Amino acid sequence: MPFLGFRWVVNFVLLAVPIGVTLGILMGLDAGRSANGDKPLFTQPDNPGTIPKNNGITPMVSCDKAMGLHPLSKGQEYTLWGAVTFLAAVTGFVSLCSAGGGILNPILGPSSAFSDYNTPTQYADDFVLNLVNPNQWGWTEGTDGALCMNVTTFNNQTYATEFSAPEFYVTWRYPPGPPTQPVHAFPNIKVDGSVLPVSLASLTDVDVDVEWFYSVGNYTTGGTTASATVAAELAENETNTNCAIDMFLDDDKDKAKDSTQAKYEIMVWLGTFGAATQPIGLPAGAIATETINGTTFELFYGQNGNQQHVLTWMSTAPVAHFVGDLGPLFSRLISMDRADFPTSATYMGYMGLGSEALSATEVVTFHVTQLSIEIKASSASS
Repeated sequence: MPFLGFRWVVNFVLLAVPIGVTLGILMGLDAGRSANGDKPLFTQPDNPGTIPKNNGITPMVSCDKAMGLHPLSKGQEYTLWGAVTFLAAVTGFVSLCSAGGGILNPILGPSSAFSDYNTPTQYADDFVLNLVNPNQWGWTEGTDGALCMNVTTFNNQTYATEFSAPEFYVTWRYPPGPPTQPVHAFPNIKVDGSVLPVSLASLTDVDVDVEWFYSVGNYTTGGTTASATVAAELAENETNTNCAIDMFLDDDKDKAKDSTQAKYEIMVWLGTFGAATQPIGLPAGAIATETINGTTFELFYGQNGNQQHVLTWMSTAPVAHFVGDLGPLFSRLISMDRADFPTSATYMGYMGLGSEALSATEVVTFHVTQLSIEIKASSASS
């Protein structure tokens, strides 16, 4: 009997060890997917459901800290994704919200709590999905400041073109940060799907059509938004921000998809507000100029704290409606033939459009009324 008992213990251990290791690996993968804004493998929300494909607008709500939102689109996949988020439903909108210390709630107004928003996320696995990201990488929970990202999503995917992204707007306020880290967040929508990564050698066009506005005030509670950006009002509000396209690249296609591992970051600034909003390398001056469809961009270069090579094409004046092919900006960088610049062998693995939120005295709203991004490449795209 003792021998049989010993065999039982040995068999139990031999069975328990691989099960424990497997569960540990799966839990790690689950946590990693959540941190990257992906749907978790096993951690499903309470009462999960799916979005019906009809002519309505269905609110999606998530209180997950790191997981983003996937609004429906017609063809091209987009991802509006982020960390440190709350997702709150408003009539006709889907909203991602974050707030610190109960200081501000862009949905409900000043000093409102976020505890009311606890409805679980609804997934729609049978549709083309997108993901929303407030991306408050420079903000700490419990400190002053707040941000809410709202997305208008159509269940029937009736967007203008197959490359159109859902309309979205961001309401935020932060106090000034330290000079070493003035940016609190980069709420953005990024291109998703199989189109990336793509080598610059095979890249033929990067067609962008975007219209955006910035205004002082809370669009969510006010019900209206400015039809034009008034720079004087933003200046009086001590608003420091921009409207920017952000791209990450690397000679390794896998690293190009990771914003922390990519060797290069290329930004295209369509509007800049506030003295604190400066591209890396501004003191050294512009090193090149390029004009696309009437908009002139100046190139600034430097390295960030992650030792990434940052190349910023900054427009000489804000352009609220930009239509053009960004391809010449890549071609110009390649032609400069510098050791610290991308080459034709470099891959672009990430592309998003959003706003670097630095600081503002009162709440401001960044509204993207329309956005379409079409990336074209030759057959040898990977």
